[in-house]
Amino acid sequence: MQNYKAKFKIDGIKAGEILDSRGQATVEVKMKAEGRETLASIPSGTSVGKYEAPVLKTEKAVLKINQLTSLIIKKKFSSQSEFDQYLKNRTRFANVSLPLSIAFSRAFRTLPRPSKRKMPRLMILAFEGGVHSNSSLQIQEFLMVAGSVKEGLRFYQKLKQTLEKKGIDTDVGLEGGFAPNNLSDSQALEILRSVLPVKTKIGLDFGGSYYRGSRSSLAELMKRFSVFAIEDPFSEDDLKNWRDFYQKYGRERLVIGDDLVVTNIGRLKMALKPKLINAVIVKPNQIGTVSETLDFICEAKQNELAIIISHRSGETNDSFIAELALAVGADFVKFGGLARGERMAKYNQLL
Repeated sequence: MQNYKAKFKIDGIKAGEILDSRGQATVEVKMKAEGRETLASIPSGTSVGKYEAPVLKTEKAVLKINQLTSLIIKKKFSSQSEFDQYLKNRTRFANVSLPLSIAFSRAFRTLPRPSKRKMPRLMILAFEGGVHSNSSLQIQEFLMVAGSVKEGLRFYQKLKQTLEKKGIDTDVGLEGGFAPNNLSDSQALEILRSVLPVKTKIGLDFGGSYYRGSRSSLAELMKRFSVFAIEDPFSEDDLKNWRDFYQKYGRERLVIGDDLVVTNIGRLKMALKPKLINAVIVKPNQIGTVSETLDFICEAKQNELAIIISHRSGETNDSFIAELALAVGADFVKFGGLARGERMAKYNQLL
């Protein structure tokens, strides 16, 4: 973490409730500092890992933030990490600390500023099933990798046109992926592979402990449809199957940990001895502060893991995760389907 000689002084904080993309309450913070106002709002997940940082009910989180305000504005902070540690000493709840941490980061521009910008590749959500939709699909996410927003939009629109021609409904799920109620997982993959250029990579997120289907056909699906990335194929505590899976497929494919590591350095170190993954999902609200998120990314990079910055099912129009992806030079991003305003807010940040 970078240290700052200047003292950062916050002049005012006001927290309130807004609605996320699912119509559920979440926290928004307005912070006044250095003559300007910054805004931050945070997401929440539907499939939540058991080791994620806890959260309060939104109304209680808002009350807690507003109670902390009188203490915070009396202090000066030398860095993002000092501010975040101050928060962690006073709350363990991510929906209290994270909106404050993001607002501070924006107010004082504490994210890394790379000399050369690296654009991440996009894991565009094509289909979504499991607990993320009411579709007939059991796999949680079917992903197609694009090199740019414009390329991803072509893929997404072509897929939609193909579904319409086949008489398949094009309703979308919580994250903007198509959620048909008359397709099996293999049928969805057949359609997806048929509309994409031959070399386009496909990924699958099984959702860990939330997956209710059979894993017996996983090897067949990976081979048949040239799946290059598998996220959370097992629950976060099923370490033996994680280990066996990585030993078998880790050299050829991305084996991605989400619920397994929950943006937590302690969990990450556990997943590296023995090695269970070669890529990680990064979700700031799993851990609760910007500095802990950056420390996690640093640790993952030192261990040569691919970095994937990811959204949640309950999103807002806040584009922080896109800003974070550019700041840290992420390898991939997951922002959902190219539909729904809260998803497009992130994609637009990359344009």
